[in-house]
Amino acid sequence: EPDMAKRTKLFNDSVEAMKEVIKYDNSPERRASSTVEVGIINELRAKAETQNNQPDRAKKYRSDAIATYQSLILFPSDQKSRPYLETAYHRCMQLFLDGEYWQDLENDATSYLRIFPNGKYVLEVRQWRSRAKARLSVAGVITPEGGATAPESGAATPSTDAPSTNTSSGKMSAP
Repeated sequence: EPDMAKRTKLFNDSVEAMKEVIKYDNSPERRASSTVEVGIINELRAKAETQNNQPDRAKKYRSDAIATYQSLILFPSDQKSRPYLETAYHRCMQLFLDGEYWQDLENDATSYLRIFPNGKYVLEVRQWRSRAKARLSVAGVITPEGGATAPESGAATPSTDAPSTNTSSGKMSAP
């Protein structure tokens, strides 16, 4: 939809509908599924804004998608929710990759591989983690051996506009 007001209303209506589903379905599995769906809606919003030459709005909706996925990653519920948790990790890491948020990508990839050592995205996530580590190493953020270092004064880091994370857990901090 090229009309921004109509586009915004359509996406807002879809998010509100998902929030209603979440409010009335208390099963952890359904809540996890709905959370992933809200993240996907925000990704679609970002894509629509990009297609309609609204980069600032696209960035906001990508950040909203990341925050939505991270809410599931930070607070996983039960075994029945694991497929949705795995999907949230994958979709979130793809957004980190696209946005060149290397530290966040490396953190979540490491966490994913610990939680899902035989997961369906293991090969792809290992590739992403290697790429993130290489980028962080070039930026002087980590050494080739994987140890964190402080960036040199004035050195640009690839993820300076990324959502902030707690590097000890690899999760986003509250805005």
